[in-house]
Amino acid sequence: MSYTQPSDKIINEWEKYQKRYGWEDATKRIKNMNIVDVCKKFWNIEENSPGAVLLDVGCNDGYITRQISEHCAKCIGVEPFVKLKDTKKDEDIKWFRGTFNDYVKYTNTRFDIILSLAVSIQLRDFGGLTEDEIAQAYWNLLAPGG
Repeated sequence: MSYTQPSDKIINEWEKYQKRYGWEDATKRIKNMNIVDVCKKFWNIEENSPGAVLLDVGCNDGYITRQISEHCAKCIGVEPFVKLKDTKKDEDIKWFRGTFNDYVKYTNTRFDIILSLAVSIQLRDFGGLTEDEIAQAYWNLLAPGG
């Protein structure tokens, strides 16, 4: 797999994408996809706390990651281009500023939930991954039962 740097024009469009639709659109997308209900399946009953470990691939500026984090024990957003908000105070959110290809090499974390919202084409076109390789990488990152 070989990585190809997107043009500045494409990166600029990605940087504007989330801001164009806004925080409320992220809220609607979370609701429409029932992401909170999926997170609740991993609730830690003994500790009465969120239990899901979530990966958001191509998280853009993290609107969805930040909103869903209250329903998860841990969220990781992977984003190579859009500048992510500093959340050093949020113990349950971590940002990986780099490509998915790099993250796969870096992590040993297994996830209960993987979000890949409109990003597979970029993993193919710029990450050099086939659809089968993307699916295999996601499968390898899933925890049992995820």
